[in-house]
Amino acid sequence: MKSPLLIAALVCLFSAGVRADPTIADYKAQLLAADNAFCATSVKDGAYKAFLSVVTPDTKVLSQKTGKGPAAVTAEFMGTPPTALLTWAPAEADAAASGDLGYTWGRWEYRDKTHDGKPVDIKGTYVTIWKRQADGTWKVVLDGGNPDPPSQ
Repeated sequence: MKSPLLIAALVCLFSAGVRADPTIADYKAQLLAADNAFCATSVKDGAYKAFLSVVTPDTKVLSQKTGKGPAAVTAEFMGTPPTALLTWAPAEADAAASGDLGYTWGRWEYRDKTHDGKPVDIKGTYVTIWKRQADGTWKVVLDGGNPDPPSQ
């Protein structure tokens, strides 16, 4: 008699500790991880390849007046020197309760050198809107950033 009662109690305890559906906190963690992985790809392979790794046909890069998807990414990074380094760090993420859309925002930095060797260091703030794909991965649907005002 004790066995069925013990088994039922264990099943209840085990079931209470297992979440079947992801929570907003789970989605936020996924978005932060996606954004950090996106930056790691930029450091390893360059910004152009990093953006191509998260682009969809509908992705809009705000700095591009026209175009979407890979064409907009190509237009954005076409003239970027191979020595340039674009990095960023998300400060926060949020997601819809449905888990299909979310955003990250944080700080970015662009570093390079001019043709005569002078350092270029531009910093700013960015926001990226992400859409969860059918396979569970997050892809960028809108990306934009603003540079900090020049220091005086």
